[in-house]
Amino acid sequence: MNSIRSKIVVSGRVQGVGFRYHTRRIALKLGIRGYAKNLINGSVEILASGSQDNISELRNWVSIGPERAAVEAVDLLDEKELIEGGVVRGFESFTIL
Repeated sequence: MNSIRSKIVVSGRVQGVGFRYHTRRIALKLGIRGYAKNLINGSVEILASGSQDNISELRNWVSIGPERAAVEAVDLLDEKELIEGGVVRGFESFTIL
């Protein structure tokens, strides 16, 4: 099974609604490693590493988010664009930063 990495930036009403907590719960359930963190502009950034199917499932979930969220946009950056100096950094689990 091939692993991919995606950087996902979700904007809208995504801070103060449990978005990172629920994203972590879904990511751990799917076996995805990485992080979710709030950005200063009010968006949430997610860096996810896992199987293509599981990353797709996470992407689908974040486009809706938890009940109190109001997602307006989801921007994606795929693995080959995340490689820095030929090295892709790994993650042990999925954390909230």
